[in-house]
Parts: sequence; structure tokens; C-alpha cells
Amino acid sequence: MRLFWLQIVVFLSAPVLGQETWQLVKRESSVTVYTRQEPRSEYKSFKAVGLIRSTPEEVLNVLDDVDHYKHWFAFSKSIRLLKRQKNEKYVYIETSFPWPFRNEDMIYKISTTKNNNGETKLVLDGRSDFIPPVADIQRMRAAKGYILLQKDKEHTLVTYVMHAEFGGDIPPWLANTYIHLLPFQTLRNLIEVMKT
Repeated sequence: MRLFWLQIVVFLSAPVLGQETWQLVKRESSVTVYTRQEPRSEYKSFKAVGLIRSTPEEVLNVLDDVDHYKHWFAFSKSIRLLKRQKNEKYVYIETSFPWPFRNEDMIYKISTTKNNNGETKLVLDGRSDFIPPVADIQRMRAAKGYILLQKDKEHTLVTYVMHAEFGGDIPPWLANTYIHLLPFQTLRNLIEVMKT
């Protein structure tokens, strides 16, 4: 009888578990990008993994310097620090989209934590109501993700995961087709910045 119920649970869980599987989309040099379809969302999430020849502390210093985001954060038109507290900051990012679509923006609460394994995690939590909407820019409805820094000998393994609900102008099929480009270019840029 227990085996029967276990089979039922596995059968009913299969579609949900299938949706959580990351699909490889792009691998080039030191960056690999995956996407997956999220339950109850038309938009895919991404996970990008990159290997940077620097220490986690050095990478964290770059990630903490909002004034220099423009040098590595891909497709960003405007980035500014709105507020900073001890281990968290609020950052405004306007993402560029091609015509005929409007640019989209979001305010990210970025919280930094370190665990006992020496890993550093930057949790990215979209706060769409932190400041009023900006004229002619579409505000994303939601965004949530993280950047994880893990030491790997003389390198740092960077994992960047994000799911966003766009504001409505950009059709899901289009967003899902090109969603991998932002994390791929962002990590490629970050690798180049860390070389200088």
C-alpha cells in the first residue's frame, strides 16, 4: 500500500519537477547560461554560471560599487544608488529594450550575507513601489534572484539567478527567446572588468 501511495506522489509531482529542470541555452568560454519555465508564470528564469580569476572578496568589491555597474551590467541605460544601509542597498536599474518596446526599470533591494562555508550571497529583491514610476519607462511587476560567490582554488565561481515579471509591453515569447543574453553578457563583462 505504501508503494502505491509513493507511486501516486511521484506521478503527481512529475510535471512540477519537470518545470524546475534547467535547460542549457548557451556555453562559451567561462560562462554558461541555463533557463527554465517557472510555474504560474509566462516568463522564464535564467541561471548563469561564470568562472572569474579573482578572489570572492575582489569580486564582491566590484559588485558593491554601484557607480561602476555601467561597466559590466549589460543592457543598462541608467543605474543609481538610492539608499545604503549596513548590509543592504537599494539600486535603481533601467534596462534598455529595442524599439518598439519601452525600457523597463526596477528597484532592487540587494542584501549581502556570508555563510560558514565562506560563500557570499547577494539576494536581489525587486521593490517596484520603492520610488514612483518614471515617465515613459515601464516598471517591472516583480523580480527576484541572487548572485552567489564561491571560492574555487584561485578562481571565484559566480552564479547569477533571476526571475522577472515584465511590465507588459514585451511579449513572453520574445522575452523568453532572448532572456539568456543579459546574464551571459553581464558575466562576460564582469570577467573582463576583473582582469583590469
